[in-house]
Amino acid sequence: MATNPSISPDLHTLCEALDALSEKVVSSTAENRTMQELWGWQFPPLNRISLSRAARDLASAIRRHGPETVDAAGIGIIGQAKESVEKLNGVVQYIFNGNGNTATPIYLGTLSRIREDLETLLGWQPITDSNQIPSKMARRLRSFQATLEEIEPDAEALKGKIKLINEAHEAAESLPTDLGRSRRPEGK
Repeated sequence: MATNPSISPDLHTLCEALDALSEKVVSSTAENRTMQELWGWQFPPLNRISLSRAARDLASAIRRHGPETVDAAGIGIIGQAKESVEKLNGVVQYIFNGNGNTATPIYLGTLSRIREDLETLLGWQPITDSNQIPSKMARRLRSFQATLEEIEPDAEALKGKIKLINEAHEAAESLPTDLGRSRRPEGK
């Protein structure tokens, strides 16, 4: 896999471990049929290539979105992820030996948990260079900003007008009831 020099060294090490795990899954069998085709309905309809993609795709996502620096909490999360990947290396041997209906959920579930744990590192990143924003989106953002700046000085006046409109609306809704009461004679 191509190395992205802009991700942190800890994430780079994790990517290498995920790539090795992916390769281990592919090399664990020469069989290309799905486990379901091999052993029946109680096994997942996945083959060695589709299973290996789970680890490889996670490594690719980390390379694409991983930050250059990671704080102490992030380093802890990455450390736990590396430990989990190391333990998954021991699970791979059971995926295609007839125990895939147990080993596969462990493999996929662990990779899913790692992805969720890393989401804080791989999610939205602040954009420091405004040239990175697509031009259409930048125009819309400037338009929204201008609209907000135009409305902001009049915010209190607008709140008062909205309150007045709501009171008028309530009065208009109760008008038929009030008129009905005023037309009735008092004794009845």
